[in-house]
Amino acid sequence: MVLTARRTEPVTILQRERSLRPDLMLILSYLALSGLGLVMIYSASAPRLIAEGQSPTDLVRRQLLFVVVGIGAFILASLVEHRTLKMLTPIAYLGSLAALVVVLFMPAVAGANRWIAIGSFQFQPSELAKIALILALAGTLATSIDSAMHWIDVM
Repeated sequence: MVLTARRTEPVTILQRERSLRPDLMLILSYLALSGLGLVMIYSASAPRLIAEGQSPTDLVRRQLLFVVVGIGAFILASLVEHRTLKMLTPIAYLGSLAALVVVLFMPAVAGANRWIAIGSFQFQPSELAKIALILALAGTLATSIDSAMHWIDVM
């Protein structure tokens, strides 16, 4: 009993087996939570920023930039076929492990090594490692399920 047909030709990054249909509830919940977060940031920071003589919307504008980047990342991620992610998973996992090792040799900030600075840009490799670990575990689980399904087909 074969449940799925296997593809033998190579898959490009944007090649899709099915049409792209965005999940409306996912998009609406992202926008609602982002909007609520922007309101919370404004209400928490505006009085302090006004007292310091700064614009009360400085932090909100910065967070809005992150929201827009997040929407862009969501769109790009939804265009990538899952087989492509499966092929890139070992690279992402090893790259995140390398970044976690590199952070050990970065200068300590407030007594902890957490950030890698590249010019004026800083990032925490642990955030990338979370995504890489999720991809690696998903790939491992998918492989286990595929092999289990193969044994069921043989029987």
